[in-house]
Amino acid sequence: MFHDTVTLFCRFGPPRAEAFARTVLHGVRFDGAAGANTFPRYGKSADRALLYIPFSCAEGYVSPEAWDALSPEKRSRHWTLRPGDVLLPGDAGHSPLAPSAQLAKAPVRYVLTTVDEKGTDSPLAHFEVGCGRIYRQGGGVA
Repeated sequence: MFHDTVTLFCRFGPPRAEAFARTVLHGVRFDGAAGANTFPRYGKSADRALLYIPFSCAEGYVSPEAWDALSPEKRSRHWTLRPGDVLLPGDAGHSPLAPSAQLAKAPVRYVLTTVDEKGTDSPLAHFEVGCGRIYRQGGGVA
């Protein structure tokens, strides 16, 4: 049912010197939607995306609080979800570039804006993650 792959970049470190840890997630559903605002004060883009991550594919997930407490060695085996983290569609986990350099060169990337756990006691339990699209040349979160 879910056949997409995304690369998640989890933030860590102080706000002005933050770094990213890269994790590839398989078996997810990434649903991007393009749009445009008609009111100039809202910017031109209204591109949004939703990411669905079944709990069955969430191996290595830890809460944002637990993520902050992890050592660098343990951080490489875990990941988290919180607003401000970044994702790229597809498998971008084998890049020779450092994660921050890889994000700087990506033509399109998505910033997580919302994270919600759905149906935690159901076989269909999943994370539902809302994202805003960022373009490399100008503009912020769409």
